[in-house]
Amino acid sequence: MTPKIVLEAYNLKKLYRSTSFTMELEHLELRLGKITGLVGENATGKTTLFRILAGDLARDAGGLYYPLFQRGKRLNWILLKQKIAYVPQELSKWHGSLLDNLKYEAAMHGIKGETNRKAVNYIVQRLGLSPYLDNSWQQLSGGYKLRFVLAKALVRKPQLLILDEPLANLDIKTQITVLTDLQNLAKSLRDPMAIIVSSQHLHEIEAVADQMLFMHEGTAEHLGSIADYGNNRTHNTFELTCGLPYNELVKTLIDFPYQKIWSNGMTYFVTTALDVSGYELLQYLAERNVTIRYYRDISQSVKTRFYEAYL
Repeated sequence: MTPKIVLEAYNLKKLYRSTSFTMELEHLELRLGKITGLVGENATGKTTLFRILAGDLARDAGGLYYPLFQRGKRLNWILLKQKIAYVPQELSKWHGSLLDNLKYEAAMHGIKGETNRKAVNYIVQRLGLSPYLDNSWQQLSGGYKLRFVLAKALVRKPQLLILDEPLANLDIKTQITVLTDLQNLAKSLRDPMAIIVSSQHLHEIEAVADQMLFMHEGTAEHLGSIADYGNNRTHNTFELTCGLPYNELVKTLIDFPYQKIWSNGMTYFVTTALDVSGYELLQYLAERNVTIRYYRDISQSVKTRFYEAYL
């Protein structure tokens, strides 16, 4: 059974006349139970897109629909705001205890009495916040501050969650925990939701996303399903670091059937024909006593979009 569509967007456009910057999106569908990743360089329009989807910023053109929540083309933002949770990159500080804030948030959305207590308890248990209910903002780590903001957004049971750079200030262990939380939230049997999340942590987002968007100079390109990305590629791409400087690596690979070697200053990118595998590349270098410090096959990773001009 195909998951229900939560949001549809067509030909969205937002123009900032003071800077002449334009954000454009041709098409996007967000579905219950699915995670959409949004990646791209900084200052390319990711936050602008998110604010439009969340109803915090008016678009200049295009169609925006929420078929799961509302019939017809006229958007009732009072209704829609009850179903959409938007967590910006800059988290707002709160006063008082975590528990009091969650109860107040639920009450503000009409959840009162015993229902309030149950709703708060459910999300507290879900996000592992029980030991911190009496804590203040200053007493929580960055990871638990993010979990609190998620709990505050989720206590009213939204069906669309929009997250702007949630991994930005988290250590790697906490990043993995948060991403696991997002997977569980999206695919919940009780309260599934559609999630769209932006991040500079590309490989981590690819690991949990069902589909990807790539933002470049204001244009959001829908790259399709993660499972299908790169199927139509014309070459393989391998990323690595080793103990050799660039010129020495080129000399070492002189008898290897590569197409191109490029460096971004930190890592090397080696492109080959489709019938040349990463195993063959690693074996070739190992036989020549080259120590590999890092290796990744990015042939089917969105990372290739960041460097396609050089690959």
